[in-house]
Amino acid sequence: MDITGERYGKLTVLEELKQHGSKRRWLCKCNCGNLAIVLMDSLRSGNTRSCGCLKPERSAEVNTRDLINKKFNKLTVIKKLGTHPSTKSILWLCKCECGNYSKVTTANLVSGNTMSCGCSRKRIDITSHQYGHLKVIKEVESKGYTRRWLCKCECGKEITVNMSDLRNGNVQSCGCSPGCSRKRIDITGHQYGRLKVIKEVESKGYTRCWLCKCECGKEITVRMSNLRKGSTQSCGCLRKERISKVNCNNLAGKRFGKLVVKKRSSKKTKSRKVAWECECDCGNVVIIQSDKLIAGVTKSCGCLRKKAGNEVNEHNKKHLFKEGVFTPLLTSKLRKDNKTGFKGVYAIKRKKGIKYEARINIKKKAIHLGTFATIEEAVQARKKAEEKYYKPYL
Repeated sequence: MDITGERYGKLTVLEELKQHGSKRRWLCKCNCGNLAIVLMDSLRSGNTRSCGCLKPERSAEVNTRDLINKKFNKLTVIKKLGTHPSTKSILWLCKCECGNYSKVTTANLVSGNTMSCGCSRKRIDITSHQYGHLKVIKEVESKGYTRRWLCKCECGKEITVNMSDLRNGNVQSCGCSPGCSRKRIDITGHQYGRLKVIKEVESKGYTRCWLCKCECGKEITVRMSNLRKGSTQSCGCLRKERISKVNCNNLAGKRFGKLVVKKRSSKKTKSRKVAWECECDCGNVVIIQSDKLIAGVTKSCGCLRKKAGNEVNEHNKKHLFKEGVFTPLLTSKLRKDNKTGFKGVYAIKRKKGIKYEARINIKKKAIHLGTFATIEEAVQARKKAEEKYYKPYL
């Protein structure tokens, strides 16, 4: 499907780029003038509708609303408190119908995510309920946000259990007696690959282990999980046979991608696999393991990777560089590890308190814009610098 020229939100599709794995990618131009590389799936599903400029516009529109005296379910807005320290959303002081006060963001009020101070949430009481062999006696002190209950097992032992584990059925007994504990699986005599289980041996921590006999006659101890998942199917002889089989293949004269196999190499590998001397179409001679050739992991001496890298660099120079400036960096999103919520603004601890430093980078040079007492002043300085240094390239 060719979507060149089509419009998705604020984005107009210019041309298709090289695929990223199995995903098709397209170069798009936003109404604001910025270029963006977007996956075809994201365009057609509507997940991406701009270069990123649409999100601040929507946030600004939501944050400029005046919600004082408005009612949202059980909450009535009293006054504006400022901004949330992490999300930078507007915080409002709200009064619930039950009389309690709570702080709520604009987005949570408008979307209906927060409808009360928490009083409308029904608190479940499971006292005297029966879960398997456990009978709930009373609620005890919570662990973090997890509610915990004291329970009595049919064997007489009392234990403390998380409420979620009781209701999900994860814990149904104290685990102390055969009548209360989970049924233990016996795999004696079972066959797993080349291994036949003889008997259970001493556990390793919480992991059950079994003594097994291989078809070759060797006995080994294997974890039960590895047997049942199929991770271990022999004493190790199966792997040696497979490696030997791969090593017996004569690859001389065969072509794999840009590589033509010349002869078997005398070089020894750590994995005991045969290595072959190969000549690339570019003329270089390299030594490659047989399994990497057969699986298609290695297709050249490395020149294919260089070619792909050069294609990306050429595309970037043609479409994304302007007078030596990589324009997508100028409109990049806020980093996840940013602690102030604003690009180019950093909090610095001083003896007299926290100060805010503003910086901007252009043409691989960092420009110090100053240190300020408030974050608002630092943000203002950063915005002025963006107008001065970034605008000519956008």
